[in-house]
Amino acid sequence: MKTLPRFIKKTAPNSLKFKLLNLVKLALSPKHIEVMSLLPDMYGILQGIPTERIIKSAYFKASGLAPEKEVNPARDNCGVMWLAPAFPASGKYAQELLDVVKPLYRQYGFDFSGCIARMGDRTFYALFGIFFDRENTQESDRAIELYQNLVEVTQKSGYQLYRSGIPYWNCGNTESVGLINLLNSIKQTVDPEGIFAPGRYGIF
Repeated sequence: MKTLPRFIKKTAPNSLKFKLLNLVKLALSPKHIEVMSLLPDMYGILQGIPTERIIKSAYFKASGLAPEKEVNPARDNCGVMWLAPAFPASGKYAQELLDVVKPLYRQYGFDFSGCIARMGDRTFYALFGIFFDRENTQESDRAIELYQNLVEVTQKSGYQLYRSGIPYWNCGNTESVGLINLLNSIKQTVDPEGIFAPGRYGIF
């Protein structure tokens, strides 16, 4: 599987070899061939093997190209924020969540970016990203406002954040008293001195 991304990268999109490969791929999946080339990296992530390839998406609106190695969005002033609400493993809930989120991206003038991943037999989570130009103050402000609105509307719609980006951990507070009590009880048991991530996600 590791040879697939390298093969695609070295094969010209208009070449006969690429077209033949695409025909074979169409028999297996409707996904575009470049999307299929991500499978080895995604499979590795599910096995706990880190990859820099996914992180390169943070350079979508950066002034420079992503480096081949030692990818560092913070160092390279990339503008990216993300949040990940969880929901029951059902197409119905996935569509309802998308119906709530997508209009906000349009309202604030950003490209929609999202993917859905499986957490278990009963739970999925959606990973929504906001990519923006950090050198553009107005766009940065709009990105922050969009993020805050995404957190608000997803929680009001009953979708609890599974986790959020580092600067926005406080946005992950839940309105569910029962959940907070459960999380606080677990926290007290495994970390009674409050050493790890004190106060984050509203857990004390």
